Amino acid sequence: MYGHKYTDEEKTFMEAYVPGHSYKEIQKAFTDRFRWGITVGQIKSYIGSNNLNTGRTGRFEKGHIPSNKGKKMSAELYEKAKPTMFKKGHVPSNYRPVGSERITKDGYIEIKIADSRKWALKHRVIWESENGNIPKDCNIVFRDGNRKNTNIDNLMMVKKGVIAVLNHTGMCKHKEARETAIRLSELKIETAKAKRRKKEE
Repeated sequence: MYGHKYTDEEKTFMEAYVPGHSYKEIQKAFTDRFRWGITVGQIKSYIGSNNLNTGRTGRFEKGHIPSNKGKKMSAELYEKAKPTMFKKGHVPSNYRPVGSERITKDGYIEIKIADSRKWALKHRVIWESENGNIPKDCNIVFRDGNRKNTNIDNLMMVKKGVIAVLNHTGMCKHKEARETAIRLSELKIETAKAKRRKKEE
């Protein structure tokens, strides 16, 4: 069947029917119409070779109604599926309780803050619990440069612009002088602002 030469009628059918239909739907309609057992593989091959497009994403579209909606599972099917069903109170083997910690690929500690698989950076959680929300133009940095030292005394809130200056100048590499580097970067930014204001006057 893979050597089948499609007739003009079959080609016209494909062009008209393919958009909006699944491979199986196309296979069934084609078989019903032309009475030869085309396979799903042949359908895919034909569509690819002729640059046709089903227009389907493989996902359920908005408003889609499942074919089994409102239908009860048969007793036979239920017994077959029963061993794989989650039982009431079942806890998955990979479950992590709220408060669990993990290390990100960048070396930060994350803490689970809700059962909905929600995790947050621990140093930000600790800072906000002590000082309130972190402004959008700020980040929390570590005084000693150690991302695992989330003690509140080791955390500082710094404007993102200052961090950019630190990274650009390379001053952030010196852990022992980090606070001094931050203050110098803040001074550099304020000096630049003052110069711009003076020019505008």
